[in-house]
Amino acid sequence: MGLAQRIREFVDGPEEEDWDDMEETVQEMPSAQAVVAPMFQKSRFELVMASPRQFDEAVKIVGHICQGRLVTVNLEGVPSPLSRRMVDFLSGAAYARQARVERVAAYTYVILPCQVGFDSAVPEF
Repeated sequence: MGLAQRIREFVDGPEEEDWDDMEETVQEMPSAQAVVAPMFQKSRFELVMASPRQFDEAVKIVGHICQGRLVTVNLEGVPSPLSRRMVDFLSGAAYARQARVERVAAYTYVILPCQVGFDSAVPEF
């Protein structure tokens, strides 16, 4: 089959004898049941607020991330090298779960599950 014939089939559709083969295939396939989901579903997200002071506490926060919870992490008062290590560790866990890490203040981060939207723009009044 040449390129011109492929393009012609794509534009015009399959030839008549190809349609016969398709009808037989469709008849042989079992019928599938449609699943209808409501357009607007109430979803419940649990919010966890954490203020870890040691790296072991950051490991516990990963458990919340893995359970799909929205986590707020306050690192105020944590020494800079340790807070950087915690943010790196939590960012890796969030990436593995397809979550996002957003910085909302100088020492505060929000870890959002993939299905949660977040608008970081602050409106001016």
